[in-house]
Amino acid sequence: MIHLTRQGFEFDNQLVAPGEIVEILVDAEIPKSRMIFIRVDDDLTDLKPARQMMDMLRRAGYTRPMLATARHAESVATGK
Repeated sequence: MIHLTRQGFEFDNQLVAPGEIVEILVDAEIPKSRMIFIRVDDDLTDLKPARQMMDMLRRAGYTRPMLATARHAESVATGK
């Protein structure tokens, strides 16, 4: 899961440059048809970086990017 914090984007709990995320997904062999969640911290009000990430993912062929809050991300991860 991709996580947008005030510090930037995280993947696997490590800060990464936005341009690296597509390469990370490709290297991890994440299917392009899979839903890619972008977890956005609840206190963020500017969603422009998240929207730009969604566009980047779509251009790379990932057809199902989705923004999620911490609460939604937790329920998806645990199957609730």
